[in-house]
Amino acid sequence: MNKPFSRSSSGHSARSDSFGFPGTGYYVRFRATNANGDTWSDAQHFTTLADTPPAATNVTISGLAKEGETLTGSYTYSDAQSDPEGVSTFRWLRSVDATPGAGDITVATTMCYTDQAADAGSARRFLPHFARAIDFSGISIDDGFGKS
Repeated sequence: MNKPFSRSSSGHSARSDSFGFPGTGYYVRFRATNANGDTWSDAQHFTTLADTPPAATNVTISGLAKEGETLTGSYTYSDAQSDPEGVSTFRWLRSVDATPGAGDITVATTMCYTDQAADAGSARRFLPHFARAIDFSGISIDDGFGKS
């Protein structure tokens, strides 16, 4: 990007620009103009910071994994660039057996989930979903009714 600036009076000039590519290196040079003419600085190199997606930590499920009981998911939002949390959504997943993973079925999209009869013998997971990124490190609980 070429965004020059100038100032005709004596003093200092400053400019702050946002560069659009995280983790990219740039070279800049500065020009000073006065009554004696122009002079250029040496090229300076800098690298923009990489943008780290937000993460959910301390993901927990509280409540009893039993038909008719309410399970509540909670988490702590964190972001390396201190970006605020946007509108987060949530998913509760039910495994097809006692092991979470392939074949999981979404059973709710709220912070709370009421356990159903169909949940017996399966693991449930709570996954927060952020507008910028998904952190699939949710936790699982087992209701103790393993399949035989």
